[in-house]
Amino acid sequence: MDSKDLPSAKSEKLTRYGIKGIISWYGLITASFLILIFASGKIKWINAWVFYGISLIYQTIDITYLLRKNPQILNERGKMVKEGTKTFDKIFVGGYLILTLISMYMIGLDERLYAWSDLPFWTLYIGIALTLPGFIIAFWAMISNPFFELTARIQKDRNHEIIKAGPYQIIRHPGYAGEILMLLATPLILGSLLGFLPIIAMVVLFIARTGLEDRILKQELSGYSEYINEVKYRLIPYVW
Repeated sequence: MDSKDLPSAKSEKLTRYGIKGIISWYGLITASFLILIFASGKIKWINAWVFYGISLIYQTIDITYLLRKNPQILNERGKMVKEGTKTFDKIFVGGYLILTLISMYMIGLDERLYAWSDLPFWTLYIGIALTLPGFIIAFWAMISNPFFELTARIQKDRNHEIIKAGPYQIIRHPGYAGEILMLLATPLILGSLLGFLPIIAMVVLFIARTGLEDRILKQELSGYSEYINEVKYRLIPYVW
């Protein structure tokens, strides 16, 4: 499906699921920040406030755009794990949430106790710079794909089709690629070498998810095998 053929959902209103999703996303961001502050014992930790601010800004841009252009995506993503979601993705969602909270606690504790793992303050700026292409790629994927839900499933209720618009012409999983870049930026922003341990585990989860998702889509979504032949790269253009 090309960009000019994308189904319009502008007329759909925000439902209780969309509202629930918005509250949940802001709640997770705030919970992550509070865990950082609690574990570090520092309310005046500049890196944590910068991380919180960036997360809020990017989330607000996402939500504001979708409220104006496609509230249906907010409604669908707000339903979290929907009927038809594959077992591997239910495990991924749970694992991702747990690792997110663990990573925040580890990084906060690292700031408090393990000075040997501290990164120089200038890595904050590298981390901030790395979030920008990550956000742009993920945002581009989201606005190009009307089937951009939180979990992997064949959306028969929404006439699921292959999307070949935007970044999907270059790599098959641009949303995940953008998210991985932002994940890798997290320990840099927060100045924690130790923080790379849970973050790398999360990246491995995303990589495994792309393989499992490709397998399911090849089996169940018409034309996906041909799409794989057309777009050969999963996450990194001209590499893999």
